[in-house]
Amino acid sequence: MTVKKRIAAGVFALTAILLNICLIFGVEEHWIVKLLLCLLVDGFAVLCACNIEPDKVVMCDVHRASWRDAATIAYDNTSIERCDMSVMLHINRSFKAKEVALQITMLTPDSLRYTEQVTLPVKLNDKHGAMAATDVELPYRHNVELRRKGEYVWHITPVEELTGVEAVGISFQINN
Repeated sequence: MTVKKRIAAGVFALTAILLNICLIFGVEEHWIVKLLLCLLVDGFAVLCACNIEPDKVVMCDVHRASWRDAATIAYDNTSIERCDMSVMLHINRSFKAKEVALQITMLTPDSLRYTEQVTLPVKLNDKHGAMAATDVELPYRHNVELRRKGEYVWHITPVEELTGVEAVGISFQINN
């Protein structure tokens, strides 16, 4: 737990205790109760804000008619935290695949290279045909730790040519 989270949790807990004491012993000064309620709400808001990390999505446009070349995704890792990674596809109506076979190569800041071939299932919602374009999230890796700070680069290449893909990327959801 980070220092900010500990401070927010402490403020929240202390305010809740003081409010309960005031309510139990029937403190007549309504301004004290109102102040403690405000502090309780503010402490809760700060606690929630400390726990919410926005998803980081990095996308790369690909050839709209048919995607067959590598898409390069660069991500600047500024913290050492565990995250879940998903492959993101921005697709249009002509995308019909039920699964996507990809070759994914990762280059780390210290120049290590790792290549793997994965097949990810694609779950399209019922509205896909009615929409001009939509994003599809394909879970890729869970609880990944990017151990070095610096720029990580992924090259994502379809094993077979795909139609209907307009952009590809990676979503990083920080685990708290």
